Amino acid sequence: MGGGGNLGPSIEYFVGGLELGNMVFMQFKTYPDGRLEELQVQVIDVGIGLERVPWLINGSPTSYCDVFPTPLKYMLTELKLDINNEIWEKYGPLSCLLNIDEVEDIEEKWAWIGKQIGLESKQVKAAIEPIRDCYIVLDHTRTVMMAIEDGSLPSNVGVLRTSATFCAECSLC
Repeated sequence: MGGGGNLGPSIEYFVGGLELGNMVFMQFKTYPDGRLEELQVQVIDVGIGLERVPWLINGSPTSYCDVFPTPLKYMLTELKLDINNEIWEKYGPLSCLLNIDEVEDIEEKWAWIGKQIGLESKQVKAAIEPIRDCYIVLDHTRTVMMAIEDGSLPSNVGVLRTSATFCAECSLC
């Protein structure tokens, strides 16, 4: 597994189709031409989805139900959407099969998942996709809020430098 130009062996652990976490043993720097170079400093990149722990403990259809209950309820009310928990509970363990990087024919995979659930793929998609989009909005909103709380402002130009960044770099303060 790789990311950010580095890669190495990895371990991922799943429960009910949801990745709870992973460990990537960063061993190599990778280059666009495919060359690998052993890293001088090798680290273990550990990712643990803390928001996924309540999902595991509570047995909810998704972690978003536990992490974002109030904003999720608001969004669903405003958009006049309902979560079909029965479909989400069946879909959850199969959702990891929809990795676009690993599936040759995504529509064929949706059809297979629909068959496992006992529905046509279009019925499964109709239940999953609008709610998934709400989850994406909630997740991105959380990310922006954390960035702002940390003193950054979202921008599509350059890098915003906060006063803390200037102080750390100039050492005059």
